Amino acid sequence: PDVDKKVEKNGTWQEAADYSVGDSINYKIDVTIPENIERLKTFTVTDTPTGLTDKVDSVVVKDGDTAIANENNSVYEVKQNGNGFIVKFVPSAMAAYKGKTLTITYTAVLNKDAMTTSMGNCNTVKLDYSKNVKQNGDEEPDSDKDKKTVQDETVVYTFKIKINKTDENGKGLNGVEFDLYKEVTNGTEN
Repeated sequence: PDVDKKVEKNGTWQEAADYSVGDSINYKIDVTIPENIERLKTFTVTDTPTGLTDKVDSVVVKDGDTAIANENNSVYEVKQNGNGFIVKFVPSAMAAYKGKTLTITYTAVLNKDAMTTSMGNCNTVKLDYSKNVKQNGDEEPDSDKDKKTVQDETVVYTFKIKINKTDENGKGLNGVEFDLYKEVTNGTEN
């Protein structure tokens, strides 16, 4: 199995992007399903953002362009995990997906705690799965040493801007007020 995470910027999926605090950001996680998925004990994707808040209700798991039917959490379950989420797959229900790459899409918001330095705001995804296959009816790995982890991350940058209003001689002007706007494409909502 493997996992690959990307962030969207202007319609392009990439490793890093820049956004403003309060912006909604689209992410995708590609998860390669192993051929022996039905025999694994656990198969879990955990998203852990920094400076971002994942919208858990926006999480969708797709096979190609089609959302996976998941009545009563029969194939996977999504749970809140701090500012992130966990997708716990049901390995015994995933025979139709072995050898495929499933895509998890979701939206996150760059929150007020976002780092405004060149370090950026990491959003890490981990895929945990059991190395040992089910034997003798065991349903969970015997211990954490039975688990293997694969991870990937993206980074979102945001920056502060300092503006000084001055006269033509460069002297600061007291009491001057002005509005600063972000330029957006004509017709953009709100």
